Amino acid sequence: MRKLMPLTKRLVFLSLVFSTLLGFPDIDAVAADSILSDRVDAVSGDPTASSSGTKVRLGLLDFEFESSYLSRVEDIQATVLKHLQASTPGIVIEPRYYKTKDLAEAVRKGEVEFFLGSSGFFVEMRPYGVRDIGTIVSSSFPDPNQCVAGVIFVRNSRTDLQTIADLEHRTATATDPRNFMTYQIGMGEIAKAGYNPDSFFRRTIFTDSEPQKVVENVLSGKADVGFLRACMLEAMERRNPQWLGKLRVINERTGPRAERLGCHYSTDMYPGWTFAVTPHTPPILTRHVATALLSLDPKSTPSGFEVSFATDYARVNDLLKTLRIGPYAYLREWTLSGFLKVSWPFLMLAAALAFAWILHWLRLETLVRQRTAELEKAWDRERIAEAQARKAADKIDRMHCVSVVGELSSIFAHELGQPLSVMRYLTRSLGVLMKKPDPDRKLVEECVGGLQKQITHAAEILERVRKYAKQGA
Repeated sequence: MRKLMPLTKRLVFLSLVFSTLLGFPDIDAVAADSILSDRVDAVSGDPTASSSGTKVRLGLLDFEFESSYLSRVEDIQATVLKHLQASTPGIVIEPRYYKTKDLAEAVRKGEVEFFLGSSGFFVEMRPYGVRDIGTIVSSSFPDPNQCVAGVIFVRNSRTDLQTIADLEHRTATATDPRNFMTYQIGMGEIAKAGYNPDSFFRRTIFTDSEPQKVVENVLSGKADVGFLRACMLEAMERRNPQWLGKLRVINERTGPRAERLGCHYSTDMYPGWTFAVTPHTPPILTRHVATALLSLDPKSTPSGFEVSFATDYARVNDLLKTLRIGPYAYLREWTLSGFLKVSWPFLMLAAALAFAWILHWLRLETLVRQRTAELEKAWDRERIAEAQARKAADKIDRMHCVSVVGELSSIFAHELGQPLSVMRYLTRSLGVLMKKPDPDRKLVEECVGGLQKQITHAAEILERVRKYAKQGA
């Protein structure tokens, strides 16, 4: 690389670097620009470089012209291009105009060194290595994180369309599905309202990046609702006075921001125009252009533009993710890798829940086993106690039987003792009488009658005891 630079120019270049670092302003600007041109040529090998300077290709959108703004002086692209062309000697800024889709392809193929586009387009291109080096702001909106919004509008005569909910299943019209400011911001508001942006409208008519046709589609009734960037509507109404009073904004925002903007708008605000550099651009060229860009004095621009740095691209990223477009287009493809990219947090949560459930199940199983063992031990103790109780009951029953038998024995002994004693005496008396040669017949008959009477009495006692046994008493 050094062989491509003459020794003298190399020394001048080093002097320029040291003088810049040390703050010496007396280095010859012409020599510095010459060194810069040779340095860029040596690094990039750009075949478009010529003796007049190094050509730098700046990608711009081909529909962002006067019709997009209130007046010619507010054309941001023309303002920035003119400033860079005037403040970068030794570099030829060559504008190249593209449709949004074509500009994305040019960035991917390395056909441009820089581009000026929406913050949404910049975030979409970030996976390809682009870096932002400035965001356009104005005195009305000095916050680079909140510079641009979208407007949703209908014909004023459509009294049936008052809110976002009334737009469902209608026909919409917009410039291009890839345009962040004129379409995607508005669709983000649809999603924010709780609707599915993919199925909210019956159909959407795109005008191939022609904003004026969007208004014409709404006014002619070809579409029910239109999407544009804030302030575009007012710009076209000024150029077409016959449209004044015929359009009405849906979901209109009010307050100090709306007053500062001076235009009707319907959505949240996002970072505005972003100036970015592609990864193949030499660093020294990037530094030179960035320095020139930051030197843009709002007082020297007709509409007061200047360059700042946006720091909150997260909301833009969230919007693209919600709409599943740009770097999140894979969310629409149900492939295994896409599914894993989308669902890995839920899969991790499911795995954690499954692991927790397994631990809970193991703990519960252990507790069940412990409780079962305790119940089995308690059941064994209960069976032993029941067996002991049965043994005790049997013993008590036997004791009761013995007691009953003893009581019955006493009853028999008491009840049968008297008739048996009488029968014994009568039998003895009968024996004595029968030993006499001439027994007294009358006495013998009395003894026999007494025996019969006592036998009958004993039988009655036995029958009475038998009745007690039958009754269970």
